[in-house]
Amino acid sequence: MSALTILNSAGPLPLKATFQAPTDGPVTLVVSGSVYSTTAGQPVGVTVMLDRSLPGTCTVVCTSANSHQTIVPAMLPATIPGAGTHAIALLPATPSTQSDANDFYQVTLLY
Repeated sequence: MSALTILNSAGPLPLKATFQAPTDGPVTLVVSGSVYSTTAGQPVGVTVMLDRSLPGTCTVVCTSANSHQTIVPAMLPATIPGAGTHAIALLPATPSTQSDANDFYQVTLLY
């Protein structure tokens, strides 16, 4: 299995990147990062978009207000529809999701 790092960046969300697909068809996106909420006990997370599809969401509950929490890293199945340039976007998953320059994100394509 080969890997391609698509995004390795500090926040804030939303973040976007383009990449040249090394293959088409089924792949796995490995997503990690951190977020916070200004209110304790809120669900927060990152929604992952590949082109116009939604492979999934990585979430966590913030137990403390204004405390940066690591989202549960996820391996998301996806399909690359064809060769060429594709786009990945990381978006806040809930209204309470906050991020800033202290949050870091990585998306790796396994193919």
